[in-house]
Amino acid sequence: MPIVIAIWGLLLYQMFDAFGKDNVPVAAIQTSVFKPSKIETKDAFSLDSIHSDPFLGTLYRKKTIGKNSRASKPIEQIQWPNVEYLGLVSGNTAASRIYILNINGQQRLLKRNDTLMNLRLMGGTQEHVTLRFKGKTQKFTKI
Repeated sequence: MPIVIAIWGLLLYQMFDAFGKDNVPVAAIQTSVFKPSKIETKDAFSLDSIHSDPFLGTLYRKKTIGKNSRASKPIEQIQWPNVEYLGLVSGNTAASRIYILNINGQQRLLKRNDTLMNLRLMGGTQEHVTLRFKGKTQKFTKI
């Protein structure tokens, strides 16, 4: 019984202590003044021109493009369409012959000097045809 009374006493003491009016001083609020840091100017510098290679010890020469030197043009790669030569429909003369071509998966009938999708049929035989595309000529053999 004394233990039960002690426990109840502690509980009641903590409850009254928690709800009691104690004046606890609140910490004083400190105000600070913002002071911007000074901006320092950087040292100015310049680069010296290169006269010799520091590792090899040889003189440095800058490449110049003059009137005599030729600047090379990049070679443009032409992407030809997918062309297959399937055969020739008979004709008496070279101008009346009709050639069967498979261009990008579509069968087409073309005569000499016909143009289709920037492809121009220059001529041909039973075994091959000659086509021109964007200024380049290529020969295609029968499959």
